[in-house]
Amino acid sequence: MIGRLLALAALIWAPAAYGAPGDVKMDELVIALKADAKTRELIDAEDDWEDACDALARGFVRGTGPWRLGPFKKATCRDVAPAPAAGRWQLLVAQTGKQATLTVRFGEKVVATTDFEGAEWTLVFLQDATYAKLLALALLDQMPALGRAGDARKAVDGDERGTESALPEAPPRLMAYELGRDEARDLWRPRSVGAAIRVASDDPKAPPRWRTVGKGKLAADAFVHAEAGRGAYADATAKRLKDRHAKLTSRFASLAGKVGLVGLGEVLASGTAAGYFGVRYGHSFFQGPVIRKMSFVGLLLELRGAPLDGLRLYYDVWPKALDPVESGATSFDARRLVVGWSFGGALGPFDRIDVTPKIGRWSVSTSFTVPLENLPPETVEFNLDDALSVGLEGGLEMRFGRMLTRGWVARDFDVDVGKSQDTSVVDTRMGLDALIRGPWFSMSGMPTNLSFLAFTFYESVQLTRDAAAAAGQVSIDAVKYDVGYIGGGIALSY
Repeated sequence: MIGRLLALAALIWAPAAYGAPGDVKMDELVIALKADAKTRELIDAEDDWEDACDALARGFVRGTGPWRLGPFKKATCRDVAPAPAAGRWQLLVAQTGKQATLTVRFGEKVVATTDFEGAEWTLVFLQDATYAKLLALALLDQMPALGRAGDARKAVDGDERGTESALPEAPPRLMAYELGRDEARDLWRPRSVGAAIRVASDDPKAPPRWRTVGKGKLAADAFVHAEAGRGAYADATAKRLKDRHAKLTSRFASLAGKVGLVGLGEVLASGTAAGYFGVRYGHSFFQGPVIRKMSFVGLLLELRGAPLDGLRLYYDVWPKALDPVESGATSFDARRLVVGWSFGGALGPFDRIDVTPKIGRWSVSTSFTVPLENLPPETVEFNLDDALSVGLEGGLEMRFGRMLTRGWVARDFDVDVGKSQDTSVVDTRMGLDALIRGPWFSMSGMPTNLSFLAFTFYESVQLTRDAAAAAGQVSIDAVKYDVGYIGGGIALSY
């Protein structure tokens, strides 16, 4: 027992004889970026800070920190650091030259600090879940609390199992205590309330869990730290941070070489990324025969980094829609391949204004029920095979945090070339798209982001063909339809 009390004293550098512990709270951690305008531009703070801060925050909040611990009830992200105040916990992310420094303050007192070489990649590194968790451990290991007893007693569910395997082995024993502060002596003041021992598990991937030593139950809000004391994990964490830093640097430098870019902040974490590949689904919200049942599934590829910066590729398929009616369209199915090359750049309040020449290839099959006087209705087919079109699209893009929005208008014209007959396509479209960035992960060694798509657009299409009808038969030479779609999808961006 004496040994454990001495370990607790070493943990917080304060004898238990001073004062009445319990007045230190760790309800909220404010995480803020401390950088001048030039540095913010270098690290692409406008686009990246929110995601970087979110990744850091998970390392300090209860149930999501190292080993599923974490002392704070919540973490709040700020673009600018608020003034120090008594009892306020802050994590400041600062950068001088290439060096990034993370500093935890309690009021005006510096409690913990760590640094790494980030240059323009600083916020990109922080978005790596494993690296952010290791940085959090490096800081928490210096702080007067690693987590809360309530989280130590249970295996908290989480979605970052991969980050746990990168951490050092979890502490075999935790000390639990209430915490106070003696400002005059610059000392943390604990009062021991118990201890916990790690529970053995047959599942190496399971998050660690500790049980209370002896009888009774630890208060859920009691603070806990490794029995070995503060700094016990400094060397092991530093080694893992160094290895992870080297791996990230190598990976990102390799990617920079592939796409020919100087700043990886723009490559990996800008609102548009260096490119993305996605799938989307849309359904008509217009009414009318067949139109109301039309839907499509599409694949899209957009490259926004050298050497193919500007390439756009879209392939849409309309499954057959059936709508038996006495008069009018009764079926529709189609496919469309469009290839384009976009030219543009930032202008005024817009993050991008672009113009995209396109060429398309269309195939459409639709049928109609045509009523005839004194005769049974006749079903007439209208088929268009591999009709070509050329067109032009203009768009305006703006980014709002994690979301990229784009308004656009396009017009396609026929080129009067067909496979077996003269055909033409005239298409007018306008719409609004949104891409919302989700979590980052590694896929085949490439940092990859899962993004979510939402869109709506209106389309007016006129299709014509030259086809002579046999005597006594009904022929349709042109089809025109107006339709509006709304839908969503997912995309992988890098």
